Parts: sequence; C-alpha cells; structure tokens
Amino acid sequence: VENQDLKSKINNQDNRIKIQDNKIKEQDEKIKNLEEKLNKLLKIR
Repeated sequence: VENQDLKSKINNQDNRIKIQDNKIKEQDEKIKNLEEKLNKLLKIR
C-alpha cells in the first residue's frame, strides 16, 4: 500500500508539473506576441 501511495503521489506531482509547463509555454507565447507587437509599434514611429 505504501509503495502504491508513493507512486500515486509521484504521478500527481508529475501531472502538476506538466500543467505548470503548459502554463509557462502559454506565457512564453504571450510574451513573444507582445514583443512582436511592440517591435512593430516602435518601427512605425
């Protein structure tokens, strides 16, 4: 039972890490888009 419990906890942590990774990727994409928009704005001026 303890071994199974540990496996379950590790699995849950792994899933949480994957979710965090996806959130970071989304943030990276948003930052990239903002940088592109900012660059366009700066070129116009």
